[in-house]
Amino acid sequence: MRKLTIAAAALAVLGFGNPANAASETFSFGNILSAGGSGPWADPDAGATWATLSVTTQPLNKYLFTLTLNSNFGSIFGTGAYVGSALFNSTSGIDPSSTAITGSGNGVAAVAGSNSAAQVGSVAFDFSDCFGSAGNCNNANTASARLKSGEHVSWITTFTSSQGDPFSFATPAVALHVQGLSVLGGSAWYTPVSAIPEPETYAMLLAGLGLMGFVARRRQKKALAA
Repeated sequence: MRKLTIAAAALAVLGFGNPANAASETFSFGNILSAGGSGPWADPDAGATWATLSVTTQPLNKYLFTLTLNSNFGSIFGTGAYVGSALFNSTSGIDPSSTAITGSGNGVAAVAGSNSAAQVGSVAFDFSDCFGSAGNCNNANTASARLKSGEHVSWITTFTSSQGDPFSFATPAVALHVQGLSVLGGSAWYTPVSAIPEPETYAMLLAGLGLMGFVARRRQKKALAA
């Protein structure tokens, strides 16, 4: 399984695993992974990106997640469509110990986490989060509490111990379950089309590369002096 490595290497040089620091990364969604019924599927999104998920490190082994459905989500999937859950694919093997909602721009009242592994198509995911009135993972959430077009929800996941590299995800890193569809057998799983480092992550990457260059020059001068 492949890590998102380039930025991670520089962050490690700078001690980015330290909880006092923070880093963010954003995933955009539009790739279909699996759907109800038998494929091939007539994918209604036609390659458009319709959701973003940002992940930001927090102190004490915590990670802040913010999931936003773009305004085009309803026009792509229909007015009855919603995102009921997310599956995560970690390379660390460390399970979350708790999940708590921090805010939402809609009726979502709770986010529930599960350590149970799940298989979607050929991908094995390690843990999941579900969105709804009671944060259930059995789709018992009421219609008023579903995450729908143009809405967002934020939550914090606490892990049992430090993950070190905050973005130590496999590929695909996460999958979103789009439900309430009139196509694709009623539901489908989607994965990111890209991972977009936030500006502060780029800045830390450049600083890390500069630090590595400085160390290399120091070593070269010492070798010449010897």
